[in-house]
Amino acid sequence: MSIAPKEVRGNEVKELRECGIYETPTGKKLIASRFRRSTSDGRRIISAIGSNISYFLFSQYQWAFHGEPEFEVAPTGELVSPTNWNVEELVDTGYTAGAH
Repeated sequence: MSIAPKEVRGNEVKELRECGIYETPTGKKLIASRFRRSTSDGRRIISAIGSNISYFLFSQYQWAFHGEPEFEVAPTGELVSPTNWNVEELVDTGYTAGAH
């Protein structure tokens, strides 16, 4: 089992698991989703890069209460927002977040 959410084979990028829980190098847990598109108050979640988004990454709190994502992952596997870590450093915990 690979712990990296992205493996490059030619031009192929391995995707994150839908509702997969990943841990950042700082220990923060994030939930990956490409399908959640609205918040609890009905606001649409808008991607900073348009409709070409690969995944949103939500904190556990934001996931549980249908809030805004903290990060976006581009189809290339790169984070849209600058951080001190990158997608390759996310560790798949093997857990899956429940959908509410």
